[in-house]
Amino acid sequence: MARKGMNERSRSDFVAKLKNVSAVLSWFLGFGIFVLLGFARPPVRGFFDRQYDITFQQSWNMLLVQYAYFLLYPLVFICIIGLIANTSRHKRKYDTYSASLIVLGLMGILGIVYFINLV
Repeated sequence: MARKGMNERSRSDFVAKLKNVSAVLSWFLGFGIFVLLGFARPPVRGFFDRQYDITFQQSWNMLLVQYAYFLLYPLVFICIIGLIANTSRHKRKYDTYSASLIVLGLMGILGIVYFINLV
């Protein structure tokens, strides 16, 4: 059996699993937020709507927007937990930071700031 080198891990530990689980959870939350915002958006008026003078809701469904807003907080929290786990495990030269945790965390923070300035 070959001996493992100094920069090789023998198996995945709790911190590495925590980073992966937080990345997956943050993607599910991010997808859920986008779905909620998609349903909250008013429909786009198309050709037949103008042709037959069909009227429909012209404003956003604010209840769904609030649900999406309240999901931003757990998203940011999970991303921060994952990045802390990632930072504590970032000791080897081939360790990398999770780009999805960084991007989704920043999008969550920007969404919170945008919604606070909107209201």
